[in-house]
Amino acid sequence: MTRLHQAFQSLKYPRIHRNRKHKLLDIIILSIFAVLCGAEFYDSIDLPDIKDSIITIDAMGTQRAIAKKIIENGGDYMLAVKGHQGAFEEEVHAACKRDTPVSDTCTVEKGHGRIETRHCEVFEKGWIVDFDHRWESLKTVIKITSTRDFPSGKKETQERFYISSLKTDPDFNRLVRAHWG
Repeated sequence: MTRLHQAFQSLKYPRIHRNRKHKLLDIIILSIFAVLCGAEFYDSIDLPDIKDSIITIDAMGTQRAIAKKIIENGGDYMLAVKGHQGAFEEEVHAACKRDTPVSDTCTVEKGHGRIETRHCEVFEKGWIVDFDHRWESLKTVIKITSTRDFPSGKKETQERFYISSLKTDPDFNRLVRAHWG
């Protein structure tokens, strides 16, 4: 075991097991090597062949340069929008409150001792969300409202927001569940 492995071995993998495609230590070590080789930002890393792929990235990777690189390489993106993105997050929330969704679906799953309902609303890109075309090929804004009902009577509700270069017809609920499940 290398010193790098030893240094990071106590980290816990945040994704559930079925969504793990790579070992966490491998991802960390690859990232360290990328920086050592001169990759200062995500946009300086060359992407593999992603033609006709849908790239899903957590909020940390929701950057205009990354979206542009994905489109330039023939892929599509679905990027998470969260609180640290300031005014952009506010614009996305406002668009979802103001506009009428073009698609509105709901799924219900039972498991792990709870019932989870995921309500997915898909909105066409509004002028407020991208009035100056900051996001390459942005077409949709997605809002997922997850409600978990527990046998104890406890209820948890969470709203998550995404932007995407995909048109309004894909099953966004499935895409979100596949990546962030």
